[in-house]
Amino acid sequence: MSFDQYHFHIYFNKDEVHKVDHIIDKLRDFERLKIGRVRVNPVGPHPTGSCQITVLKPDFMEMLDWFLLNREGLSVFIHPVSGDDIKDHSDYTIWIGGSRELNLDFFRKSFN
Repeated sequence: MSFDQYHFHIYFNKDEVHKVDHIIDKLRDFERLKIGRVRVNPVGPHPTGSCQITVLKPDFMEMLDWFLLNREGLSVFIHPVSGDDIKDHSDYTIWIGGSRELNLDFFRKSFN
């Protein structure tokens, strides 16, 4: 199995929004990224505020290095986009910084 794209989710609390805004300003220099909305409240399986950045496979290692150096102390949750949301968010995960427990029931309820 090979993955063509990945989601990098920056996790933050309400008092850390300024850090996310600063990170996103710097990410705008990368043309091939798709930067999602900054969501201050939890959404989907994510337990805190988050912002999703879509990264294509050729850019994965560069962005992994970039986030290791530029995450401003925030946690970053990384997963591939395989089409299996549960595995993507449980078996195929990478964390930079502290990990968080995700609400995987969000996906299970979506299929019922």
